[in-house]
Amino acid sequence: MNTNHKLVSELKSALSGTLEYIDAIPSEFGNKLPSMREFNREHINVLLQGVSSVSDLQSALRASLEYIDSIPSAVADFFPLMPGIDRDWADNLLDGCTSDDA
Repeated sequence: MNTNHKLVSELKSALSGTLEYIDAIPSEFGNKLPSMREFNREHINVLLQGVSSVSDLQSALRASLEYIDSIPSAVADFFPLMPGIDRDWADNLLDGCTSDDA
């Protein structure tokens, strides 16, 4: 698998992991969560299902991580750990590095 295909594949995996985390947020916290201005779920689903550029996937991953980071810690402490994603790995993907490069 060439490097670009591997990066796209890993970006999609990381993005899916952030969506799993966001989907796992209990509904009773809905009114305590930040606005989803930069986080567009429908756009992310399109990126995950189709042929997507590295930059589009990186932008979507960045937006989803920023959304997760904006959740107040007093609220986030009640959530499970982020499933399926390691933050260092996600940060490396934003820098254009795959797990093979790390």
